[in-house]
Amino acid sequence: MKIQSGFYTLLFFISLSCQHHKLITDKEAFTVYENSINDSFLIKIDTYRHTKKTDFDRIVFYFDANLKSGKQIREFFNDPFDSNTLLVGIAHLGNYREKRRRDFMNDDTKIGVLLDSIIIPQIKDEYGWGNQRIIIGHSLAGLWVYQNFMNGDTTFTTSIAISPSLWYKRQYEKSFDSSKVNTSNSMLYIYWGGKERLNYVRSACRALRISVFTKLTLSHRIMFKEIKGKGHNSTVKQALRYSFVYSQ
Repeated sequence: MKIQSGFYTLLFFISLSCQHHKLITDKEAFTVYENSINDSFLIKIDTYRHTKKTDFDRIVFYFDANLKSGKQIREFFNDPFDSNTLLVGIAHLGNYREKRRRDFMNDDTKIGVLLDSIIIPQIKDEYGWGNQRIIIGHSLAGLWVYQNFMNGDTTFTTSIAISPSLWYKRQYEKSFDSSKVNTSNSMLYIYWGGKERLNYVRSACRALRISVFTKLTLSHRIMFKEIKGKGHNSTVKQALRYSFVYSQ
């Protein structure tokens, strides 16, 4: 009887596991070379529980797909109920000892060429174009996301800069022509950790927040959030929760 009871218990747990929503992931990758940067990039494509190759409601572009922050972004969207999202990860393949991210990430035009002339056309051809188009960047990539928004981007409906390196060349003091900023309802969200003192991220983001609220007419288009208790490498998932979960 004990053996029979154990057998039925095993069947019960197997049936429970079969009822669990399993993630169906389709992954693709391709490599591109960008002349102005003079380096190669790996483009990682992830689709979740989506049977068609087009008609995605949400397309999320994110940088540093081969680093910890990129992995955290993929883990966040690894949700079986978020079925109509296309993830497009961008990973720098070059030797960081020869060319660091700051050598090209602080230049809005170089990464812009990579996106506009190579990556985005291929995504449109292969997967279509969603109504929600989101760009996410952390650290130096977050600096690029901020600059791209302020320079009048019209591609993305939502820009998310997490712990952006606004301290680099004192970018938080740089003046932008507010009339250039896209006049649509696109939004920029800037997040940073309350513990980011030594890397100057917290002070730079706070200074930018004051500048935006006092000088620009864009305060309704730029949202700021300091995440208490978080450092530079622990802000990503919490920032995504504020953007995609708590805002619902």
